[in-house]
Amino acid sequence: MQSAVEDILFGIGLSSVIYGVSMISIPWAWIVGGSISICIAVLLLRSHGHAEGAIV
Repeated sequence: MQSAVEDILFGIGLSSVIYGVSMISIPWAWIVGGSISICIAVLLLRSHGHAEGAIV
């Protein structure tokens, strides 16, 4: 359970870094960064959902 929380926090931190860098550097990069962040978040949620379902 703790590893799941750590993964989610890492994903949020990574998203924040991507947004921060992209906003400073290239205006259109936030679209790409946002898409990547959403994909990562969805993959993390799906993997944790399957893991929790398997455990239960």
